[in-house]
Amino acid sequence: KEPPAKADKMKAALQALKERREALEAAEAELEKVRAEAEESKVLLRTARIELATERASSASLERTTSALRSDLAFLRTELDAARRGPEVASRAAELEAARAAREDAARERDEARRTEA
Repeated sequence: KEPPAKADKMKAALQALKERREALEAAEAELEKVRAEAEESKVLLRTARIELATERASSASLERTTSALRSDLAFLRTELDAARRGPEVASRAAELEAARAAREDAARERDEARRTEA
């Protein structure tokens, strides 16, 4: 049989190796866990980037659509104002024409009156 001191040293060395192996296995398990989390984070990051690109494209499209709708609205407002003013403009034009005709009639009558006086 081996001397007790040497056996104790071997038991202690074996125990130290066992503890190191357990620590190494725990570290490897933790490393695998971190790797899995890192891979999951990469997938989430890729997904977020795709969603961001989609949102940017959608936003740009929405801005173009909004701009076109604003342009259409301005045009329709102009047409509506013109349609609303149409009767006014026609009425004013008729009034102006009537006033011109009345002025011309008055000028003719004045000229005739001058001729008859002379």
